[in-house]
Amino acid sequence: MTSVIPDHIRAARERLDPTMVGLTDALLEAIAPYLKEHAERIAALEASQAAFKYVGTWSAERKDYAKGNFCSHSGALWHCERNGTTARPGDGWRLAVKSGQAR
Repeated sequence: MTSVIPDHIRAARERLDPTMVGLTDALLEAIAPYLKEHAERIAALEASQAAFKYVGTWSAERKDYAKGNFCSHSGALWHCERNGTTARPGDGWRLAVKSGQAR
């Protein structure tokens, strides 16, 4: 059986009636390439979005803002456009949500 089959599915297979194991193996082998492809796509997407997170209120003491980070500053939400920026939101940042009064 292909290594892309998750352990919990392998464990469930072991509890099957022996007459069903052959059918299950054939089905798992048929879908294994799709499972592998989707697992790779998910891993790539998660890796590309690693920095896409809210990191709190902007601080001059923080030196590791990464491209994709979001922070609050002066009542607005800012998106970091450059890795390693230490600049106050404005230069190297994009305004994501303008400050304003909630209605």
